[in-house]
Parts: sequence; C-alpha cells; structure tokens
Amino acid sequence: MSSNAGSGEADDALSRLASGNNALQSLLRRLETGLEELLPNSSGRAKMRDLLAGLKEMGNEERQMESLMELCEVLSMGHEDVLLGFNVDSFLPPLVDILRMEHNPEMMLMGSRAITHLLEVLPKASPKVANSGAVQIFCQRLLNIEFIDVAEQSLQALHKLSAEHGEILEREGGLAACLMFVDFFDLNTQRTAAATAANICRSVGPERVARAAELAPQLAQLMSSSDARIIESGCLALARLVEAGTEDSDAVAVLLAPDTLGRILGLLLPADGQDRGAGIGAATAGLLLRAVAAGSRASGEVAARVLEAGGLDLVQALLSRPDQTPTAAAFVWSPEQLLQGLALCIELLPPLPCDEDVAVLVEEAAAGTEAARDLFGASGGVEAAAHGEAVRAHGAGLLPALADMAATSVGDAVRARCLAAAARMVGALDKDQLGGAAEGAIAGMLAGQLGSSGPPAQALALLLADLLLERLPLLAPRLARDGVLHEAR
Repeated sequence: MSSNAGSGEADDALSRLASGNNALQSLLRRLETGLEELLPNSSGRAKMRDLLAGLKEMGNEERQMESLMELCEVLSMGHEDVLLGFNVDSFLPPLVDILRMEHNPEMMLMGSRAITHLLEVLPKASPKVANSGAVQIFCQRLLNIEFIDVAEQSLQALHKLSAEHGEILEREGGLAACLMFVDFFDLNTQRTAAATAANICRSVGPERVARAAELAPQLAQLMSSSDARIIESGCLALARLVEAGTEDSDAVAVLLAPDTLGRILGLLLPADGQDRGAGIGAATAGLLLRAVAAGSRASGEVAARVLEAGGLDLVQALLSRPDQTPTAAAFVWSPEQLLQGLALCIELLPPLPCDEDVAVLVEEAAAGTEAARDLFGASGGVEAAAHGEAVRAHGAGLLPALADMAATSVGDAVRARCLAAAARMVGALDKDQLGGAAEGAIAGMLAGQLGSSGPPAQALALLLADLLLERLPLLAPRLARDGVLHEAR
C-alpha cells in the first residue's frame, strides 16, 4: 500500500510540474508578444512577417506577386525602422525559389529586382546572396536570354556582387554570362556588363586563366567599342587576365592575339590625326603597358607579335620628351610605368651573348634586381631577321632616348633598366649605325652613371662601356675625354 501511495504522489507531483511548466511557457509567449508590441519597430517586424508569409505561399502566385511588389517597394525606400525587421536568412530561400519560376517571367523579374534592392540597402548581405544559389540562376538568365528585362535585372544583381565576390561569379560562369550576348543590350546595360566582367577578371586565379582566355574575342570586342567606358572596362579585364596568366604562355598567346595587340598599341600610341589616349585613362594605359610587357616576357610568340605590330615605336615614344615626339605626351607615365615600358623594350631586343663570368659579376653587383636577366635573357620567339630589321629601324632614335632617360632619371631602378636596354641595343647595332648613335648619346652619359649611381647602375654602366670599346675601339679617346675611364678607375 505504502508503495502504491508513494507512486501516486510522485505522479501527481509530475503532473503538477508539467501543468505549471505549460502555464509558464504560455505566460512567456504572451509576455513576448506584449513586449514586441511595445518595441518601436513592432509594426516593421509585423510587416516583414506578413511579406515573408506571402512569399512562402507556393501555389498562390497572386499573393506571392503582391508580396514581392510590396517587398521591392519597402527595400527601394530603405526605411531603417522597417529594415530592422528584415531577416536575410529567412527571405533569401523563397526569393531564390521565385527566381526559378520560368513559367512566370513577371515573378522572376520581381524576384531579381528584390535581390538587387536588397544588395543596395544591405551590402553586408552580399556574402549570403552570393552563396544562396542565386548567382547560378542569374548567369543562366544571361546565357539563355528568353526575357530581356529579366536578363537585364539579373545583370544588375551580378554587378552588385562582382566587386567582392568575383571568384564565385567566375566559377558559376559569370564572365561568359556578361560577355556572350552583350550586343543585345542598350548602351547603359553594355557598360554594366563590361564593368562586371572587369570586376570578375580581378578574381581569376592562374589555374583558371585558360578557361577565361576562351572569351578573348569578346574582350577584344569591348576594346573596339565606340564608348569610352566600355573600352576602359575591356582593357582592365584583359590586363588583369594577362597578369594572372604569366605562367601559362599558351593562355597569354590567346589573350594577346595579333588583332588585340594592334588595338592595344593603337590605344597607347594612336596614329597621326587620332586622339591620343582616346578611350582610356593614364592608370589603365599603365596596366595595358604592363600587360604587354608581361605577355612578351611570358611568351616568345607574343613578343614576336608585339615587335611586328610596332612595339618599339611605342617604347621610343614613351621614352622621348614631349618636345621630341608629340605622341609621347599622350600620358604622364609614372616611374613604375616607365619600368614596364623599359621591360617591354628589353623583351623586344636581342639578348647579349651570355658570358658566365660577366653574368656572375652583374648578379653580385646588382643583387636583388633582374639585371642579369635583362642583359642575357633570351626572347626566343623573335626571329633573328625580325630583330635585325627592328634594331636597324629604331637604333638611331631609341639609343639616344635610352641614354637621355638614364641621365635624367632620379631612380636607380629606371637607370639600371635603361642601361640594360642600351647594352642590348649596342650589342645588336651594326658598327656604322653604332658609331653615330653611341658617340653623341652614350659616351657623355656613362661618366655620370659611373660616378653617381648606385651599384646596379654602376655595374651596368661599366659593362656598357666595355661593350662599346670592344665593338668600337676608336671610341676610346672620346670616352677618356668625357671622364669615363677616370670614373671606371
């Protein structure tokens, strides 16, 4: 009996406890509701709950459309008191589901517009949007255009994501989506597509450049546009891909096809009568120059194309003062950009025969620089005949320009690269041409370099003086008169 009584009392206690717990939970729910109603944003939270419920009501597209339109209006207005009740994690799944409603283009359009507004008013939501599955759908809408307004809105959303999430966009085919049918759109949308492509190219890694290079014709098409902003974006996209692909000579050769190189050189060094630098700013021009230099270094085939297209004309104009060559004033080049121009010059000139002892001395004297490579590195893609013709055509003008730049530059890096390029030129010119160019340009500059420059430039100036004496022994009195021999001692 006592055992049964004890068991009954325990059951009664558990029952009372459960009843009390239920009552407590009910009270807490009522308090929570009451407190929420007292919060300043209670109306906004309630509104968002209603909109979310409407979006989730699959099968009732009329209510879903009403909720979408109202959501777009709320997000476009961007009222802070309303947005405080907006939960990105709750709203994204139904919005992405709506993007898939291919039978209802109006719903797809409004869903795309809602996400675009969301990215505008809540930029911190972009990582969640980028990983929600929406990117793949946006790309599909651009690659398979059925409704132009849906495609344009999808592009707007991709553009909002491209600045910070270019890698995700590229992985989902975003670059092709932006470029494949760009001509179908109006001018403003074309500008958006080009700018988005440029943003995506910033995130393309070396292992994916070959895939991106398949779109080289579309990038070249952007660079041939009549609109300056589209040209600028096309140049940025191409330059970024070339820089990322310097370890893949095949991809670089595809990106810098002959027609594309011709367009680049036309932008950097336009023909007489054309606007200098038309379509691009100085910063973009510098990126293009660096891309051409990097491409020439990565691929001998590209170096040969650049030489054939007039690359040394560009280098000579870049090194010349504005009063010497009108086209030199197209841009104001920074020291870094001058270094890239000189790097291009070196790639287009035949290397000096490699002397291991001299190479070791140069490496020791110019430690931390690429002086030895600048002197002896082979540009294997350029035929000897092409080298000879280019050197003969530019020797009289380019050698003095290099000497003048070395003499007037305040940076040791620019001086050293000028001297390395001049050494290549001296080694390549025939003696008749060398005599006239060297006596007036080089001899007077060498003494100053030997006396005042840092170790890298001094070592290169000494090598250049030795090379001159080897090729033109009759130049010794002039070098002695100008103080070269004195400084060398």
